[in-house]
Amino acid sequence: MGKIKWIDFQFNGQALKAADWSELSHDEWLAFRASNQKIGGSEVGTVCGMDSFKDPLILFYEKIGIKKKDNTGNVFTAGGHLDEAAIITRLEHWDHTGVTDWVDNYYAKVKHRRIETPDITIFPEGLDWGAFNMDGFIYEDTEYPGEGIAEAKKIGGRYSDMFLGGSPPKYLFQLVSYMEATGSYYGRVILLKDGVDVIVRSFDRSMEEYDIISKVVHNRCSRFYAAMQAGLKAVKKHKGDAMMDALYDIESEYADVIYLSASEELAAWYTEQHLMKEKLAQIEMTAELRALADRKLSLSDDISRASEEHDYVSNQIRRIMRNRGAKLAQDDEVRIAFAKMLRVSYKKNL
Repeated sequence: MGKIKWIDFQFNGQALKAADWSELSHDEWLAFRASNQKIGGSEVGTVCGMDSFKDPLILFYEKIGIKKKDNTGNVFTAGGHLDEAAIITRLEHWDHTGVTDWVDNYYAKVKHRRIETPDITIFPEGLDWGAFNMDGFIYEDTEYPGEGIAEAKKIGGRYSDMFLGGSPPKYLFQLVSYMEATGSYYGRVILLKDGVDVIVRSFDRSMEEYDIISKVVHNRCSRFYAAMQAGLKAVKKHKGDAMMDALYDIESEYADVIYLSASEELAAWYTEQHLMKEKLAQIEMTAELRALADRKLSLSDDISRASEEHDYVSNQIRRIMRNRGAKLAQDDEVRIAFAKMLRVSYKKNL
């Protein structure tokens, strides 16, 4: 079993507290990442409401251990991990002239920046809520002075095309958190689009957007981390109904950073798991509710029977028409035309 080495990582003229996990296996690293009870860089966008695939409320219950988080990854995350070094190499050769400009520079062995990728996790003293695994540390750059941050991503073309500049906002929020953690003046996100095209988003502290994003990151992540700490205490102190009551109180207190969007897929988890069952158990079943529930069930049965009868009658009409020499033709609707010039039209769903 590998060991964690705690080091002072020198970057931007300062010593950053860091955990060197270069001796850990992948499973050991995943376990270490899950155990630090901090907000990771890839989670910053979720906390700030910029994630298309996960809501802050789901992340909250993962962080306090109520919902199990799958750390095994999938074909996309594994592929991204394997290609990370190659994507960073593209950024070293990229010179701002086009999506394939790095190709000529690669063959000519011309680099526009020097990037290193040590196996460390940064625990910045000024951001007690964060634990960050950067993809790359830029030590030299032909466009910026000093040292900066590099973040590598793989992205599908259709997803990339949804966003101005081709990059989802959550990646910029992640980059800003890294820049804040390391005191970096600049950073770059490089996206490999559809495995071919290269998109680079460069960010520095002179941009107005940087101040806006950094304030959101600090405010929301600090609040979310406070909610995490309260949630962890509630889980440790209480059991059963008392624990759930305490967690519901935390949801209310931190509703500005713990919330569920209208996403059906994400809402399904929350409504189908034990959390919602606990809530339903607290609702008294009155005669009025029972009558409405019975009526809804009856209507559902009526709809099902009507649909079956509709399909049966439709098929009977088709059979009779064919037997009488009718000709079926489908255009904008199904038209059943008799041979003797009599024409009857039906909707498509017949």
